[in-house]
Amino acid sequence: MPEQSVADCDAAEEPRARTSPTETSPTVVDVGNPGSWLQTEHEPRAASREARARARHPRIGGFLLAVTKEPASTTAFSTGAAGERRVAARLAELSGPGVLSLHNRLLGHGRRMATWTTWR
Repeated sequence: MPEQSVADCDAAEEPRARTSPTETSPTVVDVGNPGSWLQTEHEPRAASREARARARHPRIGGFLLAVTKEPASTTAFSTGAAGERRVAARLAELSGPGVLSLHNRLLGHGRRMATWTTWR
């Protein structure tokens, strides 16, 4: 039986894609949506206020909603969401392609949220 060299064995195997140890595959990262949590808090509060006003005053509920202001506790969520979107847009504008901003990250057991900016 003829002897085979290591080179002959490698040539007989199917070719494999070789990657360097420092080469990493691209990772998909969910960066989140700036202001999304605040907006989702605002919407049910506003809808609940409208439903209560229309239930209590079926004839003039729409008029009362039109002439009265939304409570500050409800508008704060909408204002905060708009502010987060503006800040995120500005961060994206000022930062280079190597910077990744993560929005609405949960921090542990509570409902605390954060926005982080990281460098690649």
